[in-house]
Amino acid sequence: MVFADKEPLKAMSKPWVELAHQFSFAVNFNKTGVPAVIPPHLHVTEYPDFMEKPDKPTYQSHNVIGKLFSRSERHCPAHQLCQVLYKWHASFMTLIWKWTGMKLTCPTPSTLSAITTSWETR
Repeated sequence: MVFADKEPLKAMSKPWVELAHQFSFAVNFNKTGVPAVIPPHLHVTEYPDFMEKPDKPTYQSHNVIGKLFSRSERHCPAHQLCQVLYKWHASFMTLIWKWTGMKLTCPTPSTLSAITTSWETR
């Protein structure tokens, strides 16, 4: 995703194609026994902001996904509430992330309802 965001040729760029090739090795490892080897030049050092990696260096993406992310973050009515919830209930949010695999950056009422229902069902 990072190469598709940074490179002029997007998903057709050389690093992206090379990474896709290694991914096919990783997927077929159980059948072939050939491991994927990610060369150092394909290791990412910074991520676009829309990937939301708080523990990694990020940059503001000026491509379509980055622009949509910036706009949605500013206009989401629950965004400020989410920020407060993150600060107050970080352990609860971490529990949700681990249990559901969902990263809640700005949940909609339907998302919160689904999580509540899932939690109650569990």
